[in-house]
Amino acid sequence: MPNLLTVQLKGKEKLLRGLREKPARIVAIVGGRMSRITMMLAGYIAARKLSGQALKVQTGVLRASVRALPTTVEGAKVTGTVRAAEGPAFYGQFHEYGTMPHEITAGRARMLAFVAGGRQRWAKSVAHPGSPAQYFMRDSLNENAEQIRDELQAALDQAIGNHERSL
Repeated sequence: MPNLLTVQLKGKEKLLRGLREKPARIVAIVGGRMSRITMMLAGYIAARKLSGQALKVQTGVLRASVRALPTTVEGAKVTGTVRAAEGPAFYGQFHEYGTMPHEITAGRARMLAFVAGGRQRWAKSVAHPGSPAQYFMRDSLNENAEQIRDELQAALDQAIGNHERSL
């Protein structure tokens, strides 16, 4: 199940009145702010988490896979999404969620070749001990949750406040 951020807003009655009276304006302002938030979060993940803080850069493929998707609006629901670890960077999911112990067997080649204990080794299969999760996506969301909430609250305040001044 994806890690989601739930936002509870102050001034619920004022918000509901504003949503009923001028939903398109509110959704447009919140949608624009959500786009900025997802761009900021994608930049944070790439510049911090995938540049040495959580994972070291080896090829840059995983870091280059981080992207903010366009903000979607369905009725009064505004959704922002940041994705990573797709396509050639599929292995990012193994870092984010970790792996269970598993066996690795030779595929097209007849043997696996690797270095262990400073010596070249070969085997038809090896037992991988698994790896712990290294939350580069989840931690980024959690570390920025307060700023995200503040940004969304400010967008709502702007949308509803501008509406009330125009009455």
